[in-house]
Amino acid sequence: MAGAIFADWPLFIRVLRHRIFSNYQKIFIANTTKDIYLRLDDVSPDNLDHLRFVGNSIRNYLTGITLPTEVEEAVVKTWQGLGENHAYAVLSSATAEDLPHASFAGNLSPMNSYSVSIIIPTYNRGWIVRDAIDSVLGQTDTDFELVVVDDGSTDRTPEILDSYGDRLRVIRQANQGVSAARNRGIGDSSGPLIALLDSDDIWLPGKLSVQVDFFKKNPEALICQTEEIWIRNGLRVNPGKRHRKPFGMIFEPSLELCLVSPSAVMVRRELFEKVGLFDESLPACEDYDLWLRVGCRYPVHLIGKPLTIKRGGHEDQLSRQSSLDRYRIRSLVKLIESGRLSLPQCNAAVIALRKKCAVYANGCLKRGRLEEALHYTTLFRKYHL
Repeated sequence: MAGAIFADWPLFIRVLRHRIFSNYQKIFIANTTKDIYLRLDDVSPDNLDHLRFVGNSIRNYLTGITLPTEVEEAVVKTWQGLGENHAYAVLSSATAEDLPHASFAGNLSPMNSYSVSIIIPTYNRGWIVRDAIDSVLGQTDTDFELVVVDDGSTDRTPEILDSYGDRLRVIRQANQGVSAARNRGIGDSSGPLIALLDSDDIWLPGKLSVQVDFFKKNPEALICQTEEIWIRNGLRVNPGKRHRKPFGMIFEPSLELCLVSPSAVMVRRELFEKVGLFDESLPACEDYDLWLRVGCRYPVHLIGKPLTIKRGGHEDQLSRQSSLDRYRIRSLVKLIESGRLSLPQCNAAVIALRKKCAVYANGCLKRGRLEEALHYTTLFRKYHL
């Protein structure tokens, strides 16, 4: 492709890979789709026939995709977002000065390797969601887009979100739960970095810039979180020793309970390609499940400064649900059966599983739930060292 200049070809390919994965992760296990995805490694600015083949192949195998039918020399072609209406990249034979960049939603500048997509899932949080949104919009010195996923709210939440105009992007869907809402936001966003914020939590000034600076200085890192300040029913409380955040390879300490806070975390988008998204079948403990999948393979870094305020004590808080360990047990069984654990990790997971099964089965017996007790007793006996 004589004379063709693309500002950052590797980043373009990475964005394209991310869009394919993020929007179609549920069917990504199909061999044909995975083969197409891997073929992107062979694409170069001088091999547009291969790029056209990739696009046509995706169209043949998947439904609902809008990709250009032609990508040819001397043609400026905007790639429409896979599943969304905004553009992500431009191929052109023009000079760098003439190259029209794609526009990203929200505040993102095109092709910034350190742009952040911030995802806030919310459901009937009209009484508190403004605090979360305002804490994001008050962040400075960082290139970001804010995506709020309204998971079928029936209160004043839609009206409140609309009042922000184009300062944020709103995605509305029928109520499907927090995991589906987060996954939708991740899939429909565009930043190479992703930060999550629960709609009842808030960020302190500088939170985003501190984490972005961390990733700039640590290009090998895939995930980091900040320390937190805990507020319960309006009063500051000190987290117990068991909630103290570890760092590095945190898999084994995380088996007992979740030690990574979604509102404090920032990840590179590619991490979700490697371990998957939130498990939408889990009504709670979906974060416990995801961070175990991360922690068994990658170090989790910690910024020792508290830059997140975690608020709790209200009735609609998911962590207030009873019998949460049954969801942790489901997660542990799935992880043990996945085959992704090393032998020491698997042994540690089995020990944690058996402990949780024994405690939960005993609780069921005390409450007369005999069939449920039998189920967890059977699990206890099935998994052993």
